[in-house]
Amino acid sequence: MALAKVDKAMTTPEGEAIVDLVGFGTANRFEGFVAPAPSISTSLQRAAPGCTDTDNNAADFTAATVVGPRRSTSPINSCGGPVQQAIVLSCPAGLQAEQGSAASAPLSARDEDSIVNSAVIESGAVPGISLDGFVAAGAIGASANATLSVAASVAPGSYPVKIRFANNDGQSASCTVPVRVAGQLSIPQIQGTGPRTAYHNTVQTTQGVVTAVVGSGFFLQDPKGDGDPASSDAIFVFGSSAGLAVGDLVRITGTVVEYTPSGASRSYTEFKDLGAVTKLGSGPAIAPANVALPDADLARFEAMLVRFTTPLTVNGNAYLAERGELTLSSGRREIPTNRYPAGSPEARALARDNAANMIVLDDGIFTTPAQIPLPGQDGTVRAGDTVTDLTGVLDFGAIGGGGAAFKVQPTVTPVFSHQRALACTPCGKRQREGRQRQRAELLHHLYQRPGCLGPHRPGLHHRQPHQRR
Repeated sequence: MALAKVDKAMTTPEGEAIVDLVGFGTANRFEGFVAPAPSISTSLQRAAPGCTDTDNNAADFTAATVVGPRRSTSPINSCGGPVQQAIVLSCPAGLQAEQGSAASAPLSARDEDSIVNSAVIESGAVPGISLDGFVAAGAIGASANATLSVAASVAPGSYPVKIRFANNDGQSASCTVPVRVAGQLSIPQIQGTGPRTAYHNTVQTTQGVVTAVVGSGFFLQDPKGDGDPASSDAIFVFGSSAGLAVGDLVRITGTVVEYTPSGASRSYTEFKDLGAVTKLGSGPAIAPANVALPDADLARFEAMLVRFTTPLTVNGNAYLAERGELTLSSGRREIPTNRYPAGSPEARALARDNAANMIVLDDGIFTTPAQIPLPGQDGTVRAGDTVTDLTGVLDFGAIGGGGAAFKVQPTVTPVFSHQRALACTPCGKRQREGRQRQRAELLHHLYQRPGCLGPHRPGLHHRQPHQRR
């Protein structure tokens, strides 16, 4: 069998027209030495696989078991010759635009062994989204360039636009650019009056005044509001707050979502995936909205700057050191089953009253605090202590012990008052009779009073009021 450069029958197997020659079995023409003969169960197979050509048929071929026929559709085996390079694309991660304003982004492509000579939008575009100004590569390895354009008329929405580049060797490569066009809405419009926003998972633009900056973002409030007490005038923005301060007037573009904290039965409207944050200057002062507990509908104040008009009492401080949280209410709450049988209508009613009479005071950092926050008059916060005029932004999130609740991120340092002063036992006094003496010795270790054995308080054996122990 001969592979020749001519397209007609050959009279001899020799000559310059021969590219390759294979002789097997009893053949009288071959390269070097004759190759073995194939059989009914074997085929003649070139070594390595198909890449060996030493001009010796005996060394280049073996009779091996048939694995399957090779066709034109079989994978090509490269024998170390030139490798065709792929088209290398440079596409933006996304294109953010605002309704009413045009936007664009550059794209490019190059190929080290070919010329990129075309670019088209394959899918995802709507009228107003186009690929403009295409310039083919001027040489092998040079870049082809184009511009993805979004007109001001494009409606708000998300558009996954797929662009395909091709070269003069028939190769092509594609990339998808997410185009997000934001509508322009006020914060109250985004929040709405229902339990969830009507704009979930849409890209929107809004603006407001920064009322608080916390560890995971910032709070933004519309300085005018919409006058509807059923809708919130503020929203939380999840993301970087770099360069922002309380009082800044800011315009943002991002995705509106409903975030559900772990263990929560409701969600919280917020922004994420910010595409633009523009500081417009200083905004007007935001006056806190007055709130009083109990209140079964705190959602209408979601993310707003609020002030609690009545004193609040510390009902729990178990997660102060771990999470920087204090549980507050109007007065002391009672466990329903302390008074009523479990599951009774009275117990359920009291549980509902308790749920409406609770707010969690947080420290705004969302990590375990290095020092115990929110200290009281003497560096401690006890159950029963009270705080007046608590002011901050109304957050919602997971709380210590499981579940979720509305939380206040304070914007003014809260001041706690002890419920009652502890009288001082005269210095040096000892009980000298039986149990009275033992009780006094025990209290000597637990209760040290001002003016007696030092300026300590019950439960503190070391003067480290703010440090974690």
